[in-house]
Amino acid sequence: MNDTILIRKIVQKANFMLASSSNSEVEKRKGCIELLESILRDTGNYRGFHHLTVDELVYTGLTPGINTDYTNSHKILEDIELRYANTDDTRRKYNLK
Repeated sequence: MNDTILIRKIVQKANFMLASSSNSEVEKRKGCIELLESILRDTGNYRGFHHLTVDELVYTGLTPGINTDYTNSHKILEDIELRYANTDDTRRKYNLK
């Protein structure tokens, strides 16, 4: 039996959890982020992340990681304070090669 898990699968599973877990599971997402970033850095696979918009979240009612302008093609807001107002830094998607 092969016990090796591909990094791609780990990132996919983590990204799904970061986009789908309930708003109250912030600590769970923080732990996931810490473990994932450690694995990615140790294996030379860290490629950064972006904050999730409301459109990228799995369920409605979840707090996004970044706000967008819904009146202007969902572009990221220019005003930094508005961009991150009432958001959750743990709503992320990690990049793959």
